[in-house]
Amino acid sequence: MNLKGWFKRERLPIEELEPHDCPNCGTTFQGYYCPNCGQSDTEFDRPFGFVFYNFMGDFFAFDSRFFQTFRYLLLKPGFLTSEFLEGRRQRYAPPFRIFIFLSFVLFLLLQLLTGRVLKDDVDWSPKNEEQLVAVDSLSRQLGDHVVSDTVNQSSDIKADSLFTNGPLESKLQILARSVDQKLQEETDPEEQESLLRMKYNLSSPRALTNTFLKYLSWAFFLMLPVLAVLLSGFYWRRKLHFIRHLVFSVHIHSFVFLLNILLVALSLIWHLPGWIFGLSILGGNVYIYMALKRFYGQGYLKTFVKFLMLGGVYILCVSTAIVWVIYNAYMNL
Repeated sequence: MNLKGWFKRERLPIEELEPHDCPNCGTTFQGYYCPNCGQSDTEFDRPFGFVFYNFMGDFFAFDSRFFQTFRYLLLKPGFLTSEFLEGRRQRYAPPFRIFIFLSFVLFLLLQLLTGRVLKDDVDWSPKNEEQLVAVDSLSRQLGDHVVSDTVNQSSDIKADSLFTNGPLESKLQILARSVDQKLQEETDPEEQESLLRMKYNLSSPRALTNTFLKYLSWAFFLMLPVLAVLLSGFYWRRKLHFIRHLVFSVHIHSFVFLLNILLVALSLIWHLPGWIFGLSILGGNVYIYMALKRFYGQGYLKTFVKFLMLGGVYILCVSTAIVWVIYNAYMNL
């Protein structure tokens, strides 16, 4: 299937075009791009079908370069970084463009996945005596009384319905109504504010997850220079410019995003067994180790030691970022 052929636009030779002024800088030129400022002469104030046709033509005009980049990114650790820094850039998609594209796709898929998880049935019923005692304790805390359904007064929902099989979103709504009743009885202003925030988060889980994913995407964007700084510290003896570490960081994060895109996409179609995720974590770590080995050119043992130390510090940084993301997502709704 040749998608490029579907959307490829037939352009006149430059010598057949009429000279015209660039709307951006006013330079008179003949062609499709202004020689002074580089702006394209594409006209966007046209019917949507025409604009979409041109957009798809631009996208698939570099499809071989785009998908070739994905292939090398997934299968050849450290290769794209070396190629980029050695000046062979035209044959591959730019590192930051790949990262932004993969970031957009990944967090879009994560939104779809979290939405489906909220709709899926979950079973919180106790499986043993210890869990049964915990359920009884929680039921007493929620109240043995009937929690009225404020949306539909004809149906009353008991706290025990939390521990039967049902959609996760509906269980969170039950908890939200229970928190609302406690809120009506609370007199302390600080405790009221805390209960009000808890009630809103429980009653609006989609807003909470969307906010969390938005902050998480920002956090991982900030992790690009963080990893580059760590790399420059671990490889300071090699006297490399910071941009080398940054490009390597962009490619490593892009690989992790691409791997997670595959996992999330498959999870939306099938229920993946746990060993698939374990295998992907193992494979991802092997990939990063090989990327360090090939790009920085040190021995296997020295690279392995730096891989462990670098991984430990990076995981600490990511964990701190995730805690910050969770806190801000919860507090800023």
